[in-house]
Amino acid sequence: MILGALSSIALPAFMNQQDKAKIAAENADAIASARACAALQIDGEQSNWDDSAVSAPANCPASGGNSATAFVSIPPTGFNAATATLGIYGDVSLTTAASKQ
Repeated sequence: MILGALSSIALPAFMNQQDKAKIAAENADAIASARACAALQIDGEQSNWDDSAVSAPANCPASGGNSATAFVSIPPTGFNAATATLGIYGDVSLTTAASKQ
């Protein structure tokens, strides 16, 4: 009976930690992709862009240009995507955090 009571408390807490880890991973993927593109722009190797962690953009722009570039993560089922933005001056920010649906 004691084990049943403990497991009924521990299991939901464990599941909640898994969801938090998935959300943190989505946020990190979007930010890392934007930073990787910024680094490729600095090196002049943006044509080497290949990132399967994000659904957009299809390529890394040659420079910041006149508008920011959004990097959208590919979320697991039941989660909303995270979006990180690479600004025209190379600044990276998380514009939309991942969340559970």
